[in-house]
Amino acid sequence: MPFGVDRIPSEVSWANLSEPDLFPSAIDLNSLDLEQAKTLRTWFVAHVDITPRKTSRRKPKSVSEDIQLSFL
Repeated sequence: MPFGVDRIPSEVSWANLSEPDLFPSAIDLNSLDLEQAKTLRTWFVAHVDITPRKTSRRKPKSVSEDIQLSFL
């Protein structure tokens, strides 16, 4: 059942229908050949060259204790 159907009345009879096209059978991963496995893997792995973010260690700014802020 859709989320919230118990709180918001709506037509949800479609959720009880058996629709095999919406729920295909699982792929038998053990029966895939090498080329099929590579093709399937492209759906889950990004094929781009992403370089790690370069971070520089910055020295923390020294805070002077004798500064008085004025709001006027």
